[in-house]
Amino acid sequence: MKPGNILLEKYRLGELTDEEMRMLEDAYPDQNEFEREIEKLEASDAEILEKYKPADIAKLIEARASDTKTPGHGGKMLKFFKAARFSAIAAAAVLVLVLGFSLNNKPATESGNFVAASETLSSERIKGLKPSLKIYRRTGDSAEILANRDAANEKDLLQIEYIAGSFKYGVIFSIDGRGTVTLHFPTYSGVAAELDNNGAILLPYAYELDDAPGFERFFFITGGSEFDVDEVLDAAYELASDKRSARREFLDISDSYYQTTILLRKGAE
Repeated sequence: MKPGNILLEKYRLGELTDEEMRMLEDAYPDQNEFEREIEKLEASDAEILEKYKPADIAKLIEARASDTKTPGHGGKMLKFFKAARFSAIAAAAVLVLVLGFSLNNKPATESGNFVAASETLSSERIKGLKPSLKIYRRTGDSAEILANRDAANEKDLLQIEYIAGSFKYGVIFSIDGRGTVTLHFPTYSGVAAELDNNGAILLPYAYELDDAPGFERFFFITGGSEFDVDEVLDAAYELASDKRSARREFLDISDSYYQTTILLRKGAE
């Protein structure tokens, strides 16, 4: 029996638990079938986004909110908010932010911020949130948010943002289609970085994708107390040794850590 679309949607958003990931792996042992199901969801979201424009949705929400005394709208409201929910998922993949850049001709791996800090979430808005990652891609004089399983290309310039939630320490790294593990934060091994809990935090440098095929998957590992970066990287190297596992599974580490991931698809595998 195949799992419902909700698990596939959570996979796209990088929000699956270990148990839910195992359920998907058992349900889709064929990678090609799994990819087809994800593509169907992406096509459906694109169709919904075309039908429900973000600006139109905002107007409809305002209109519905002001009509709370009108009886007989329960079913229609439910259907509307279901549509709006899926539209929001699709919109996250194509949202373009008009932002400034400050690269100053530095090498890509050492570039400064190109996403405006004013666009990130404030500390007042993150209370109670789980740790999360967000990936921005430079597009000319602006930037766009890349959702889980969005397409990316060689030489794309990316900037990483995290929300720590209630966790105090963390590590951010990525695994690519060649099995290469790249440490993004902190930039050195040792003790995991102490996280900033004051809202959404942009790493102060950019990352340029190389020509590794297939994918680049970003991991954000968080803990409530200090932990060793090398402990996490050892598990990352083990995971990276198997391409299929690196795309879909989580690190084999203690349950005391919280794992968040975003996968970007790259060209033909």
